[in-house]
Amino acid sequence: LHKVDQPYPNYISGKPAKTSSPKEKVKDVAYRVRNTNDIHVEQLSDLSIFLVIESQLNMLAQSSSSGQTSDSYRYRNMTAVHFTIDGQLNWKHIIPKRQISAQDLGNHCSYLFYSTDDQVNLIFLDNKNNYQNGQLKTDLDRLSMPRGLAKSDVTALVSIELETGQASRKTIDNPSSKNILYPTQCFVDYQKQEIMICAPNKKAVVFGTMKF
Repeated sequence: LHKVDQPYPNYISGKPAKTSSPKEKVKDVAYRVRNTNDIHVEQLSDLSIFLVIESQLNMLAQSSSSGQTSDSYRYRNMTAVHFTIDGQLNWKHIIPKRQISAQDLGNHCSYLFYSTDDQVNLIFLDNKNNYQNGQLKTDLDRLSMPRGLAKSDVTALVSIELETGQASRKTIDNPSSKNILYPTQCFVDYQKQEIMICAPNKKAVVFGTMKF
């Protein structure tokens, strides 16, 4: 057995949520915060095991006077772990990430996973302010969150070498200047070695493929 520390501990607590009305006082709002961890386990082509632990925080705020509720989700750091075919821990990486979904379906949040013979890859939306010349800035304590908008967001790609655990993080082109990729709405076709891409905006949805 191997122990993998959670990106964040489970708890029920938190700071008061902002209300939708400026006239409403924060003390009038009851809130509940719950942190969970979504775990994805994948057996790779060499029969080794790869898993991703994504920290997900749910905040529910309710006004005691109006009864209105506000529901938001935060998708935060990911822990990527690789085990060899004989069950030994090969490497572990913490991947800093901050995303928020409020009063929507959260389609622009979380990540897409795919693998090749020598790499594992994670695709997710990020804020362009976190990058310079396509490379991640070093100040990871001040990550800006994506907003689900093409003008402010970029598609990030994290690639990790299976043998060495060497990781890289960069941006890849958005499907168009007005559309952003929705990671959880995409589909990986390993036979064709391509990703079926879904990238909507307010007026239309762009579909396409990306080879790997």
